[in-house]
Amino acid sequence: MLLLISVKLLFAGRTKKGDARPASALMRQTELGGTYIALEAIDSMVQKHCRVIPRVKDVHTTLQSTETGITVGIRLCVLPDTDVVTLSGELQKSLKENIESLTGIQVNEIGVLVESAAPVAATTTAISRTE
Repeated sequence: MLLLISVKLLFAGRTKKGDARPASALMRQTELGGTYIALEAIDSMVQKHCRVIPRVKDVHTTLQSTETGITVGIRLCVLPDTDVVTLSGELQKSLKENIESLTGIQVNEIGVLVESAAPVAATTTAISRTE
């Protein structure tokens, strides 16, 4: 019995892993070859685009390359009084246009998850009293 469990555990670590997702996306294919862009480069573009929005305080992104383009996942931390519906809609539209114009890669989907509303850092003013 112990031998059977040992053999099963030995082979459990050797199972086939699925095909790894490509770490790049095809920008353009010509007769001379393909031009690719690393997903990390696209990730930097997405991060920069999101961080310039004043209501966004923190951004985490995930990217997946597919045969037809890329899929972007964004997790945001925003200010508490942010209109999340408007913000996410405008962000999805502007980000899609930005990535497609800069890279030529089709953006299939942009998912936005608002994780939390970050409080504004309180600024305290010291009041001195003289009595």
